[in-house]
Amino acid sequence: MISRSNIVVPIGAVLRRRKSLKEYRIFRIFSITIVIVVLAVFPTKSIPLFSLVRQNEDEVLGLETLNFFSLQDFQRAEKESKGVPVVLPPGFDVLDVGASKGVGSINFLPQALKSEFGKYQALEYNPRTLGVDIDPNKVAICRQAGKECLVGNILELSSGGNSVGGVTAWHVLEHMPSCDIAEKIWMRTSELADRFSLFHGPAFDDSHVLSDKGFHRFYENWTGHRCHFNSSMLSRAINSSPHVASAYIIALIHPIETSKSDVILPNGASMNSHHYNSDIHPPKLENVHFLPTVYEEMRACVLYEALGTGNTTITVGLDAALALKDIFKLLGKSQIVSCQAPGTADVYSCMQYLENIMVATLQEAKSMGTWKLRKMQKKQ
Repeated sequence: MISRSNIVVPIGAVLRRRKSLKEYRIFRIFSITIVIVVLAVFPTKSIPLFSLVRQNEDEVLGLETLNFFSLQDFQRAEKESKGVPVVLPPGFDVLDVGASKGVGSINFLPQALKSEFGKYQALEYNPRTLGVDIDPNKVAICRQAGKECLVGNILELSSGGNSVGGVTAWHVLEHMPSCDIAEKIWMRTSELADRFSLFHGPAFDDSHVLSDKGFHRFYENWTGHRCHFNSSMLSRAINSSPHVASAYIIALIHPIETSKSDVILPNGASMNSHHYNSDIHPPKLENVHFLPTVYEEMRACVLYEALGTGNTTITVGLDAALALKDIFKLLGKSQIVSCQAPGTADVYSCMQYLENIMVATLQEAKSMGTWKLRKMQKKQ
């Protein structure tokens, strides 16, 4: 793909080698002319308007480089992948939906193990994650990054009699052409999971609170976010899934209490903008309070293993416990939208129930030798 960086950077390097002001001006005029000519010959529609690079896993929009995924992108990728049989191969611990370039959620389980048990125990465990993406170009990059990835439409993925321990779907469902497709993807992938599903995505709940005051979260006005996948849609998808959940928790993460947050843009800001920048965005009032508080990210964890009630200490698969921890580690700055678990009557008791399961499982794992972690992972 011809991009602006491919054109400008080499010329910029030449300019830096020129010492005379006259030569600099000549090369500057030359470079601008070349850019104009090339951009006229090669349409810029294939150049993404904006790419967001996540810096670490606790940032709101994830680890991945996310390009806008328009309806045209989806239709092109769907056409290219059509007729390509996609069967879930055996031997994988996690299925990563929308693996993109292989630098984000596909690393969930290895990174969670390393964080909880240390580098060497994670290597001993050596989990395998399979990424699936509908875009062949991204799959090629994913494979170049050393990941195991397949091209295919996740809705047409056949189990082949196989399953995985869990499914990750991070910052992918909002990119679907419709929310109906997004919900179907959740339901389909849950059928392939033995123990858990783990969701991350931007929060779209309570958008009216912002719009009534003349604001919006920057990602709510992106051409690539065609589905504003909110907690009601996610809850409906979980409860409609053929694979019945034994427990689940949905949380909104990272509160935004006032318009001072750089996530908040004034209505009228350019489409596909990023965080607020006074140099490029219209002026905004920074002391407007939002009631109720709005949030920046939504996360959810769903469990599928059979869970008991009563005073018996319950443990689950280690991967499922780590998926729960992905939610619980941020509960200090979150709002619980929904929590369901056996024998619990309210959100508080549900959270306590799930936290007890998580803690008991992780404590049991830490009391084992590293060679037993793999055995514990396969617990049914």
